[in-house]
This record gives sequence, C-alpha cells and structure tokens, in this order.
Amino acid sequence: MSTTPFSLTMTQTGDTRLSNTMADAPLQLTYIVLGDNTTPIADFKQATQVRNEVYRAPLDRVSVDRTKNLVVCEWIVPEAKKNTQVHEIGVFEFDTLVAIGYSSSPLSIGQERGPVTQKVHIQIDNPIFLSAIEEVTNLTNIEKADTHYLNASENLKDIHDKAQARLNLGLGPAATKNVDTDDNGLMTRSAADTRYFKGLESLFSIKEQVSKLTQFFDLFVDDLDVLTYILHPGLTSDQLEAWLASDSNEQKFTRLFASYVTIKMIAIVDSSTAMRAIADSSTAMRAIVDSLTA
Repeated sequence: MSTTPFSLTMTQTGDTRLSNTMADAPLQLTYIVLGDNTTPIADFKQATQVRNEVYRAPLDRVSVDRTKNLVVCEWIVPEAKKNTQVHEIGVFEFDTLVAIGYSSSPLSIGQERGPVTQKVHIQIDNPIFLSAIEEVTNLTNIEKADTHYLNASENLKDIHDKAQARLNLGLGPAATKNVDTDDNGLMTRSAADTRYFKGLESLFSIKEQVSKLTQFFDLFVDDLDVLTYILHPGLTSDQLEAWLASDSNEQKFTRLFASYVTIKMIAIVDSSTAMRAIADSSTAMRAIVDSLTA
C-alpha cells in the first residue's frame, strides 16, 4: 500500500548537481532522511541538511514521471518507524542534500497496516534533466521488495529455509527440542535434580564412607601400601615372592600381619585370591609366623 506523496524542492546544491549531469555522472538519489524540527525552513535553496534527523534509509526505487516532470522516490517504511511524526523530509545523493520539503503540521509516516510504501515527489523544471535521473539503476525495485523483507505479523513463519536460518544464527539442535525427560528432549531443572543431583548425593555418601574406612585403616594398619598391594586383583604367589625379595617389603609385610585386624580385613575383602597367594608363598608364611611369635 502506498501513501499520498509529499512534494520536495530542489536545493541550490541539487540544482547545480543536476545541471552538471550532462558532463558528469548521472544524479544518483540514494537516501531518504526524516527530521522533526518544527521551525520553518527560511530558504529551501540554501538548505544543506535535514534538521533534527530521526531516520535515514536507502531509497527502494527512483523513477521518472515524464508527463508531470516529476522524480518519484519511494521507500518501504519499517514496522518500527510506522506512525513516526516528522516535519522535514530530504533526499540525498550519498552525503549531499539535493531536495527538501517542510510541513508545519506533523507528517505521520506509514499509518496503514501491512507493508507501506512512502513516496516523495521532486518537481524538475527542465525536462531535459529527467533522462539523467532516470539512468539511476543501482536501487532495489519496489515491486520486488516483498521478496526481500519478512512480514512482522508472520513472526518468522515466512522464512523459507528455517534450518539454514538456525545455522546462520548459531543455534544448535537444542533449538528444536521439546522439554522432556527422555534422551531426545530437553531436561527440566526438576528432572535434573531427580536424575542426577540425587545420584550425586549417593556419591557423596560413598565418599564419606570411604573416608571413614581410610581413617580406620590408619588406626590399625601402619603400611597401607602393603595392604593395597596384597589386595590387588589377580595377585599370584610368584608375584608376592618377587615382591617380598626386598628386605624392606618383607619387614613391612611382617609388621602388617602383626595385627589381627589386618588378617580379618584381608579375609573379608578378598577371601580367595590374596589368601591363596599368601598360602602358596613360603616367604609370606614365614613372615606371618615371625610376626605372630615376635
């Protein structure tokens, strides 16, 4: 939907630029600028800027109406700028103001619902210069604008390739998951508390029990490293004999078995492997006898 056009007047700079288009490059109308200054413009020809600028955007189309000697500039009003109240509108060639208009009454931009195309007209006195403006071809055609912009009312429903859009936004697989407690869903906080943090409580309890056992071993066992070696899974008598070949290890072994508590612990923790290795080791049995008779 298009709104009623607003008329602009060429500035002196715009007139000069337009008169030179035959020798230089064509006049390229590139930007629309809106301002909200309420003070009337003293001299339109001498204006060089839009006062109190509130919005600037590229023009979506520049066309020529030869029957009326008009240049028609169009742009699509974004949703965020609809109903903006302004008093000045200017058209720029890049950073140079070439046409400007003023209204003592506030102009409301884009009042209609849905996509809104706003237009301004620039009156050109000499029709010879219209061809120079008509040659501007670097701006987007307004008829194709609907394919370039998303409709805010659709809430992103009109995105064609949603999977690619998620990748462009850096969103992973979690972006499409529903909240659930199975392996394919996102876990809620309460589910995490139940499934994992409760399990951690059990681990903390086990850790506390291990700590108490360690303290118990420290009270009754002088050489924990010896006890750890004896309780090693798969210990054979030959391995034990080789280990006891060291005098220091045999002394530690003898001290260890001086405590009845140690023998009970070995029997409770490992009733077969360790006891069989000890029974088949002559050095181990001699050390045990020495510890009991000491």
